[in-house]
Amino acid sequence: MFELPPNRFRRPLGALAMVAVLFALVPAVESASSRLVGAAVLVPFLLTFGWDWLAVSGRIDPDSAR
Repeated sequence: MFELPPNRFRRPLGALAMVAVLFALVPAVESASSRLVGAAVLVPFLLTFGWDWLAVSGRIDPDSAR
């Protein structure tokens, strides 16, 4: 296992996830809208998670992408 490399997208994605959770919990929001927001947040979240997993497992060199 390798160290988790720095990533400038982690904090903004965490904030975006918290906003999506808040949006989904507001009673006035329809379920279709909250599902759409959830899916929109899920895609970049999973991409970043996958990139981090590949870097930590040693399958990619995170410094080569910069």
